[in-house]
Amino acid sequence: MLLIEVNPRHVPFYRRALGFEPIGPERTNRKVNAPAVLLCASFESIAAGLKRYGGKHREFPNERSLFPYGFSPQEEAGILQRLKVLDAEQRSV
Repeated sequence: MLLIEVNPRHVPFYRRALGFEPIGPERTNRKVNAPAVLLCASFESIAAGLKRYGGKHREFPNERSLFPYGFSPQEEAGILQRLKVLDAEQRSV
């Protein structure tokens, strides 16, 4: 479960953009003396959004979430492979 705390006026954005849902009432964050709402999203739901829409912003021009701007599963695999190679190179130095 992924948790974030945001200003109440940003709740609609995070709900639409990444599928977050409020899990508590609005409260005052005493560290910044501002209203805040705790939101959550499951890693599974985020992974599903990326699997469906990732890297397909041209195919889904009307999708209002941020998922089409994420990496496709193929791009993700390539990035992870390149990071593993860089890590191995750093460890051998």
